[in-house]
Amino acid sequence: MIRGLVLFDYDGTLVDEREKIYTPTKLTKRTIEGLQNEGYLCMLATGRALSYIPNAARDLHFDGYITCNGAYVTVHGKEIVKDVFEDNELLKLLSYFEQLHINFILESNEFCFVKDVQDEEYLHFIDNYKIPIDNFVLFKGFEQVKGKISKITLLFRDRNDLQSVANVLEEYMQVTLHRNCKTFDIGKKCVNKGTGIQAVTNYYHISKADTYAFGDDINDMEMIRTVKYGIVMGVHHKKLDEVCFMVTDNVKDEGIYHACITLGMLKQEDIC
Repeated sequence: MIRGLVLFDYDGTLVDEREKIYTPTKLTKRTIEGLQNEGYLCMLATGRALSYIPNAARDLHFDGYITCNGAYVTVHGKEIVKDVFEDNELLKLLSYFEQLHINFILESNEFCFVKDVQDEEYLHFIDNYKIPIDNFVLFKGFEQVKGKISKITLLFRDRNDLQSVANVLEEYMQVTLHRNCKTFDIGKKCVNKGTGIQAVTNYYHISKADTYAFGDDINDMEMIRTVKYGIVMGVHHKKLDEVCFMVTDNVKDEGIYHACITLGMLKQEDIC
């Protein structure tokens, strides 16, 4: 029997590149294992595509993954949600990117397709978040990606250009700016981490009263709003204060562990 659902954002929550913490701490690992031993379904909920979830996250042995900000969801290897751009929509976007000479990453659950793999901002983006690039390949044309793309990352050399394009696209797309990079994600307006969570709770008949989520940034807004206990890390986007249940410590100070103890999800003796 599933005791509850616990969701974890990755960047800024399980790890924090600002503190040069690129892998989850030993205490975080033991906390997640303790939750699973107590019957909680533990899932990663990330903007990253399944194709570039780092080994450090896979080593946590999550029960499932909400990826591409909710567009692709699997639990115990079973596909629960697969939301991709329609062909006509993707073709229009590619034409728009081409007109403005925008570099892009088209993200699927198997591969990420990059227009310019030598672009400095692309290389900075990869390095900043320590993204594994084995599944990043050169984009060669529409036939290569049709019916596969759940999210797109756009990369810019000029921040003014970035803001101008973001202002245009946010009218009909979900736009998420990235920290420390001149990049942002776009996805379908109606798709977010919250819709991914709802799909999981519906599938497993989990009550909202038994749902928890840890996050830190603006793309976690719907996730924090959807669950009963939305917990934000000590360093977080200020807008999350409007919707969260509580604020915990930052990654460096073991915020996930302390919140689980405070909320009674675990006892100290449960952490082996």
